[in-house]
Amino acid sequence: MIACKKEENFKNASEFIPERWINENGEMNTNQLQSSSIVVPFGIGKRICPGKKFTEIQLVILTLKLVRAFKIEYCSPFEQNFEFLLAPKGPVNMRFEDRF
Repeated sequence: MIACKKEENFKNASEFIPERWINENGEMNTNQLQSSSIVVPFGIGKRICPGKKFTEIQLVILTLKLVRAFKIEYCSPFEQNFEFLLAPKGPVNMRFEDRF
C-alpha cells in the first residue's frame, strides 16, 4: 500500500479521490489509470497468481481457528481511518483468552 501513497504513481496520492476509479458512466474501472496495477497484489487476468485462491482460503481457515480457539476482546477503543481500505488509526489492543 506504500506505492499507493507515492506522487509518482498517483496524482494527489494522499487525498481520497474515488473518481480515480470510476469511469464517465459511473462504473468502477480499475484499468483507466496507468498505475492501477499497483493496488492488485495478486495480479490480473492471464497472469494472476496461482496461489491467490489458496491464500484466500487459508486466511478464512486461520480466522475461523482463531475465533473458535479464543475469546477476543478489544482492550481500548477501536478507531479507524479510511485510506484505500479501512485501517486502524493506531495500534489495535486486543486480548485473546483461551476458550478451553
